[in-house]
Amino acid sequence: MTEQLSKLVSSSNAMQELKDVAVQKLLQLGIEDIQKGKQPDSVLYDILYALKLIPADVLGKNEALTTIENFLKEKKRAAQIAALEAALDYHFKDRRLLEQALTHKSFTNENREFAHNERLEFLGDAVLELCVTQALFLQFMDLREGDLTKKRSELVNAASLAQVAKKIGIQQLVKLGRHHEAQGGRQRDSVSGDALEAVLAAVFLDGGFEAARKAVLTIMEKLVAKENSETQIANLEAALNYHFKDRTLLEQALTHSSFANENGTLEHNERLEFLGDAVLELSVSQALFLQFKDLREGDLTKKRSQLVSSLSLAQVAKKIGVQKLLKLGRGEELQGGRQRDSILSDALEAVLAAVYLDGGFVAAKETVITLFAKQWSSSQAEAHKDYKTLLQELAQRTFKATPTYAQLTATGPDHAKVFTVELTLPNGQCFTADGTSYKRAEQAAARVALETLNAEC
Repeated sequence: MTEQLSKLVSSSNAMQELKDVAVQKLLQLGIEDIQKGKQPDSVLYDILYALKLIPADVLGKNEALTTIENFLKEKKRAAQIAALEAALDYHFKDRRLLEQALTHKSFTNENREFAHNERLEFLGDAVLELCVTQALFLQFMDLREGDLTKKRSELVNAASLAQVAKKIGIQQLVKLGRHHEAQGGRQRDSVSGDALEAVLAAVFLDGGFEAARKAVLTIMEKLVAKENSETQIANLEAALNYHFKDRTLLEQALTHSSFANENGTLEHNERLEFLGDAVLELSVSQALFLQFKDLREGDLTKKRSQLVSSLSLAQVAKKIGVQKLLKLGRGEELQGGRQRDSILSDALEAVLAAVYLDGGFVAAKETVITLFAKQWSSSQAEAHKDYKTLLQELAQRTFKATPTYAQLTATGPDHAKVFTVELTLPNGQCFTADGTSYKRAEQAAARVALETLNAEC
């Protein structure tokens, strides 16, 4: 559309003709775009932008331009109001109360027909105090009055309220007088904090105390969310035995694609998960290679698969609190994604990739060793179990006799022989197993027999 307008402007000689023809042509192009399936709002923005390309002294006061601008402003504000109601978890029956709560005195001074929010702020302060006091009273049964007062002050001070007001969109919705706007009033904590209290009063008047209390509890979650998040991240870093220099990498590792899709341009963790899988594989492979020097490739592969299975990774992720920090889309959250093994295991791999990018391979390898210490101990203990002795003790108790072993075959070259052993229990059951030595084959056969007997018990 912009290119078409440029050609139109360059081909027009008379200024008045330029204005009339351009506006008419733009509206015609807009209708054609809508008929082709383009969203009407998007078309209006195109027209608005194109009209502004015409010099102001030529365009003059244009009704089409004014109408479109006003329409788009109202539509944007309506969307912002709906988002605010969602953040408060409350839908107003009388939106006029909300509009009053969002109207600063400076705006009323310039527009006498509007009521401002000072009286609502007075009421909202009391509503907020009672709701927060009740929540703290019930939550912290062992705290004395002084400690409760201190906690309440930390939650409802001007800076905290302003922070929440900005987070849920109140700051951008407040109506300010031009002079107050020019002096930076929209950035003042007092303006945003007072508006938030006025909004809570509006909820109270529109829906009653329970609606206001619910809104306050929702807000309190936002007040403590940052503190809780910082604590949880610090706990996660302690569990990883690694402190991030660039925490944005960790944030990305903990962001699921469903959250990114619902929130626009945020980067998610799928690419990091791809890298983390390789980091984990090398770290575990190196550790197994050095720890179990007598194991062959197939046995090493089996051990690695057990350690880095989706179930194993998910268990580790839960243990260190990854599920608490995951950012999920609403749909994925409702479907139980926070407890899903595949999501948790992918997130853990993404976190390992973040460690690798932030601190290098050595840091990532040490993190892997730290995280899998328990599984590692189990794997080592399993490697040193004397299954033959355990089976002998069980057979003696069960059959009053001990099992017998016989070598069936020994195949392969001298440097890589494979022994096959047959184990016979006193009751006649037989089991066979292979090993890189006769003793290892005996141990393997004893393990199979033990697992069978234990399953039958």
